[in-house]
Amino acid sequence: LDIHGSGTFASEAWGVNNLGQVVGWSYTDGGNGLLGVHGFLYSLAEGLVDLTPNSDTGSALDINDAGQVTGYKTAFGGSHAFRWQGGIFTDLGVLPGFAHSFGWAINASGQVAGNSTSASGNSEQLFRFTDGSGLKNLGGTGEHNVAMGINASGKVVGTRGNAGGRALRYTDEAGLLDLNTLIDPSLGWVLLAANDINDAGQIVGYALNNFTGQTHAVRLQPANTPPPECTFRC
Repeated sequence: LDIHGSGTFASEAWGVNNLGQVVGWSYTDGGNGLLGVHGFLYSLAEGLVDLTPNSDTGSALDINDAGQVTGYKTAFGGSHAFRWQGGIFTDLGVLPGFAHSFGWAINASGQVAGNSTSASGNSEQLFRFTDGSGLKNLGGTGEHNVAMGINASGKVVGTRGNAGGRALRYTDEAGLLDLNTLIDPSLGWVLLAANDINDAGQIVGYALNNFTGQTHAVRLQPANTPPPECTFRC
């Protein structure tokens, strides 16, 4: 899937829809380091299409069944999240007071989840883009906050922090919550990251168990009642 050329050959695929269309990033002819990395859309009919031909760097990270793509590319003053469809780019801009933005996930209606980063890189906030209302600041604590998934109802999941990160979920009803507050703490699990959410509200990510010292992939199932105060190893 590499864009042809004589530079460093590397590419990664990040998203696929139910039509088999694939998005990701690839080095271009003569590309070296971060310069020359462009976002692509691949289909059987058209092969590999460069989505960011006029940018120094770019990446396509997710695609829905309508063929809408999100990712980021270099823009005036920094990197900007975008939404692309049928050759038309929509620059999603940045949150007020921030320099960069990155689009990580897109749902069926074209809502985009991502994050905005300050020029210094020491502050990030999650966002959700919706047609008609633009970017909504979903919040975040500490320096690093990334939104990785969004479902059809606009619920967003992500992670705050790097080492020792914590899994997050945003809903319009409850706002931004650390998912560790929604599980039974006596089981010993610490939810480190939430990477995706489906339309049933199930969340996938990974967690560390303090009793075993092991990190495992996890799936979280919404419950109708809050977790008990203590049920195990009390």
